[in-house]
Amino acid sequence: MSDQHISTSIGPRGTLRARPPTLRTKSPSPARQQQPSDDLLSRLTPANAIEALQSPTGPLKTCLDRASVSEQAFALKTAIASKTIHDWFDEISDWPWPSTGTATGFEMPPAKRRKLKPGTTEEMCEPTPQSDVAYFGSLAADDLVRYENRIEQIHQDTEALDLEEIKSQVLHNHILPLSRPGTPFSDAGRSVASAFSFAKMEDLTAVVTAITVQTLPILSKLSRLLHTWSLRLIVLRKVPSLLMMITDAEVALLSGWSAINLPPDTSTEGSKDITYSTAHLSSKDFDVIKTVLQQKIARPGRDLDFMLDTLEGMADTLPEEWLDRMEFIERDYAEWVIAAERKPYSTNHPASHYSN
Repeated sequence: MSDQHISTSIGPRGTLRARPPTLRTKSPSPARQQQPSDDLLSRLTPANAIEALQSPTGPLKTCLDRASVSEQAFALKTAIASKTIHDWFDEISDWPWPSTGTATGFEMPPAKRRKLKPGTTEEMCEPTPQSDVAYFGSLAADDLVRYENRIEQIHQDTEALDLEEIKSQVLHNHILPLSRPGTPFSDAGRSVASAFSFAKMEDLTAVVTAITVQTLPILSKLSRLLHTWSLRLIVLRKVPSLLMMITDAEVALLSGWSAINLPPDTSTEGSKDITYSTAHLSSKDFDVIKTVLQQKIARPGRDLDFMLDTLEGMADTLPEEWLDRMEFIERDYAEWVIAAERKPYSTNHPASHYSN
């Protein structure tokens, strides 16, 4: 039906004269009626939700006055949980992790590195009361322990927030009713935010839903960040021992090559140096050396595989230098076995003549 109604009357000479159209007053649309409510919902943020609920004004105060004590408490509980989650996310996002390369986070700062590879010219870092700080990769030992404890504390505190209860109540009290046919959520193309324009402010769950919807994406990001740091810390814990074992394996291989390549005994009288040719090594000695080398190489290999498996699917990677060193060790060991098996060995030389 048209909003305009045109009436007519007979003029002085019997002519028809149209009267000016009478405009009917339109009733405000539902969206316009809800405009104050929409503005309030759009202004609610994790940073101000707690204060807004504790010192409400305007439509929010009216809404809270109509709600029960338990509903008010639940709304405040939701706001506190939202603020806490955002604070945690900001805190962990500030934990330092090198952005110059995905592998540098597992490397010790250059100024703190020790000589961990045979034949390198890198100087030893002399310990002092101020500088003798143990490092796990790029993290000082104290920071690593602090991060581990903090992650554990956050996991425990997350349980106390009752997030599942909050999500369940919001879902069943507000989301599902709006998802019935003909309501905003029944249209998959509409966003959650657009649905609030149909919410009634006197229903406090609209406020709770607004807070919750803002929190869920950050909660997801927080979960991923906690998972990432948990895996980083697991790998960082193994870095010092891995580097020591790689170095130990390299030194052992050097000794292994020396054991099978030394010239015959040329010691002079009075010299404390003793050298052996392979003729002085028994087959039993060779088996002992081979077993020791296998163990020294297998240990860092297992740890390196574990660390790589832990980081699988992540942007973080281990330094290529470590992988190259381990690959060289394994290849060098295979070459040593072939060379050693071709050497003649004594069958009656006591094993006690071979020392580590």
